[in-house]
Amino acid sequence: MICRRRGFAEELAIDPGSANAAYEIGELHRLVGERERARVSFKQALKNYPNFPEANLGLGSVLTSLNQSAAALPYL
Repeated sequence: MICRRRGFAEELAIDPGSANAAYEIGELHRLVGERERARVSFKQALKNYPNFPEANLGLGSVLTSLNQSAAALPYL
């Protein structure tokens, strides 16, 4: 998983606007329970592509797990 994350981080270094790379990093963080890091990555993905369904769901899920249900609603 670290290798995949490194690859996506390299992609972001080349193309900081890559919503897909930011989303994938967020998802990898979410899968290992790094919710705050996941939140940051999902927000970055949505900054570059606001209508990214998976990133919206990912952010909403992470915010819910952080007991921020009201903040999660727009993303879910």
